[in-house]
Formats: sequence, structure tokens, C-alpha cells
Amino acid sequence: MKDSVVFYGASVTSRSKSQAREIVDRAIHVCGLLRNYGFQCQADVVLDDKLHSHSSASISNIPQRFLKLSTQEQVHKLHEFRVSPTQELHKEIACYYWGLDSLRNAHFCLWDLTYPSTGAGFELATALTLGKKCFCFSQGTRISSTVSGYPLNSLTLAHYGDEFESKLSAFIQSCRETSTD
Repeated sequence: MKDSVVFYGASVTSRSKSQAREIVDRAIHVCGLLRNYGFQCQADVVLDDKLHSHSSASISNIPQRFLKLSTQEQVHKLHEFRVSPTQELHKEIACYYWGLDSLRNAHFCLWDLTYPSTGAGFELATALTLGKKCFCFSQGTRISSTVSGYPLNSLTLAHYGDEFESKLSAFIQSCRETSTD
């Protein structure tokens, strides 16, 4: 199963309704393309456009095993530095563990970077540190120079539009070749 799972990230939280809808529509399209190649797309959070004005900690379907990893000691250590209520901070810590597990278990990772996001940047840096191949794209906006200047071949960038599907196809092929080596 691990070999067919793909991590998909985007910044849906704190977006306007129309921006969130754009992100969700792109995610639906890209996840459909990935399914055509035999991959299972992990994009549940991205596909929930109701999160557009809420913190990601408001997610109610955090698996119990990640909630258990979030300890009172961790919450206590972070509480004075955060504005989140204790229960929300507990969920934020659990979301971190959940995201890390998703990144570790992904065959490769994709991000829609149309809207700037420190969370997406953190996830991308973590994935690259874990040695994952990563594909980032945006529609109508430039990708940060910090990301686009990444010097290693494990990161592929594309514009969502002309030739997007062929670039994604070439990326997927390179990931398959790497996994059979």
C-alpha cells in the first residue's frame, strides 16, 4: 500500500471561500490524474473547503493514535508561546504527528503552492529532508524563490495550466524508475 500512497498538500486554511474552492477544484483534478496512474491520494484535509476560515486544528477526524502522541507535557511546554487554547494546541500537536507519518509513508509528495503557506513550506522541507521526491505547482503565481532555488533533483516545479499533465506524468515516471532501482 505504501508504494501507491501520495501525500498532497495545499494551504486551504485562512483562505477566502473562492480561493479555497479553487484549491479544492485543483486537488480534485490532480487526485484524479494520480488515480489514473494507480496512486491513492492523501488529500482529505485539502479537499475540505469548509476549513477555509478555520484553523487546521479544528479537524475532527484526527486518528486516535496521533492524539495519544500529543502529551500534556508537550502542551504545557508550548502553551505559553501560543495563543491557541489547550485543547486546540493538543490537536495541533497531533496534526503535526499525523502529517509527519503521512509524509514518511508517501511514495512521493505534491503541493499546490498557489497561495503562500508556512505550513506547506515546513511540510515540503520535511519531505525533502526525508528524501522524498516532491512536485510543487502553482496557478498564476510565482513559487517562492526559497523553494524554486532548491538545488537538488528531488524537487520538480510546474505551472498549473499548459503542459501541467505532461510534467506530472514525467515526474511520476521518474518516481517509478527510482523505486525500481
